[in-house]
Amino acid sequence: MKGKYLLLVITMMIRPYLHNAKYYETDQMGIIHHSNYIRWFEEARIDYMNQIGLTYKISGISLYV
Repeated sequence: MKGKYLLLVITMMIRPYLHNAKYYETDQMGIIHHSNYIRWFEEARIDYMNQIGLTYKISGISLYV
């Protein structure tokens, strides 16, 4: 039970990742191209890992997108 409580506390402190789409990520109609999503997923994952105090080197986990 103690581990679940710790996870709940960590989850409550995580702030959402916000990304403002840049002009060059859209077409002339302002529609975002699907190829940008994979980069945004990686940016969000790195932001999450930073918030919980992990990096690629200390996590010891292979993380694939």
